[in-house]
Amino acid sequence: MIFHRLARLLRDREVVIFLLAEVLASIVILILSWKVLEDEKEALLWAFAGIGLLWILTGRLQLAFLKGEIEHRFKENDRTLESVAGLRATVFKDPALSTQLKTIIAGAGKALEFEAPEFCDYIRNRVNTCALEMAGFLDGVVQAPTAISSKWAMDRMLSSKEIFATTFSKGNSLFWSSPGGREYLKANITAHRDHKVTITRAFILQDDVLSPNLLQVIKEHVANGLEAWIVRHSDLDPGLIEDFITFDFKIVSFWELAHSTDQLKYASWSSNDAYIAKAKDIREYLYFRSEKIKTLAEFDSWLKTETASSQRQVVHTV
Repeated sequence: MIFHRLARLLRDREVVIFLLAEVLASIVILILSWKVLEDEKEALLWAFAGIGLLWILTGRLQLAFLKGEIEHRFKENDRTLESVAGLRATVFKDPALSTQLKTIIAGAGKALEFEAPEFCDYIRNRVNTCALEMAGFLDGVVQAPTAISSKWAMDRMLSSKEIFATTFSKGNSLFWSSPGGREYLKANITAHRDHKVTITRAFILQDDVLSPNLLQVIKEHVANGLEAWIVRHSDLDPGLIEDFITFDFKIVSFWELAHSTDQLKYASWSSNDAYIAKAKDIREYLYFRSEKIKTLAEFDSWLKTETASSQRQVVHTV
């Protein structure tokens, strides 16, 4: 801490010049008092004078430290006030949200007035939970459970022009066959048919097995005008295998699988430039490594080639 203060102090040119002058003056006085003066008492007095000057120097140094610290605190406080004012102006754009936040703050303050340990612990835990859930907002990222993310995606489809998505067959065959998955596919088809949204989905297939459920999903995509890209898992860099959907490459949602069940767990939504750039890079990467299927004839041809291959087989699941 002392070194940080000293660094801030030494940025003041006038203070540095003053300190150097006083140091030199005190050294000169001490030398004169012992080398020039023959009278021991007089030399002693001059020595005490030099020491006094050093004490004054120390006092001035402390005052300079204090001045710099006060100025630093004021600047930090000004920045904090500006930040709070900016946040306040943003929040107050939504009257309902501002009212709720006021209620939360007022309620927390009232609970803490009772000075009951139980109340304090409860408030801290609730605030901590909320802070953890909302921490991603600082980077422009929102995490939402699968059900909420599916609803957001279906709503946003209707206002988009171009949608690109990927789906990894591991676990996703279960999603597509679930009621939520069927509703989600229906929303894709409706967006394309009724709102002229261009939708492309890249299916990243596992190496050994093609399930009838997944084949049916791909066929439904193609039959309803949704373009399907087919690519083998083994042909890809593992670091670029992602489940995501992007809307006009302005907002992107990366989906996460629960490791215990291999089912979709939650999604990270963002309009952050880094996330958008990642989605674009993956799309370009997949474009050069996938087979494009736009018609049922192309689907049948692809499926015939796949089933004839000795490296892959179609299996029936119960």
